[in-house]
Amino acid sequence: MTSADVAHELNISDQAALDCLERLWRLQLIIPFGGRPHGFKWRRTSSERIASLRFRLTQRGVEKLAWWAERMRPSRRWPL
Repeated sequence: MTSADVAHELNISDQAALDCLERLWRLQLIIPFGGRPHGFKWRRTSSERIASLRFRLTQRGVEKLAWWAERMRPSRRWPL
């Protein structure tokens, strides 16, 4: 996914999409494709632009999505 994909899918500004990707990356839910410089696995280098990177979900991201899906599933139990 790219920042343009996020902006289009969520109908948000380009800057909001960049901020969202940077936050998800910092939380280790997504990671850029390709190798990373030593010490920059979970953040960008000073010369990198988030907009130029393509991201994929990490295993932690997959687990978090599954957790949210389970949590959002309507309960079939009687609340009382």
